Amino acid sequence: MSGTFQAQDEESLTQEFPELSAKERSRIAEREAAEAPRDEAFQAVMRTAEELFRSGRYEESLDRYLEARRMRPYNVFPKVKIQDLQALLAKQAEEQGPA
Repeated sequence: MSGTFQAQDEESLTQEFPELSAKERSRIAEREAAEAPRDEAFQAVMRTAEELFRSGRYEESLDRYLEARRMRPYNVFPKVKIQDLQALLAKQAEEQGPA
């Protein structure tokens, strides 16, 4: 999947979340905070995404963060990074002007 991942697709990963009670949302968040650091596959994808970002390979980095988001949809870190990268890529595209 490429950096053109649509926001509605991303949101569908957790679309039931707002329907849950505050207690249930809190329980899910606590479980995610405890489990994510021990999820070696997720951590490896996140490290790769960060390395790609630091080397200026933003589209590839975005793809890895999207992969991480699919792996752990309730984890806030990939979601924030995706939003940041989408904004950065949109700004770059705007600065380059029409093709």
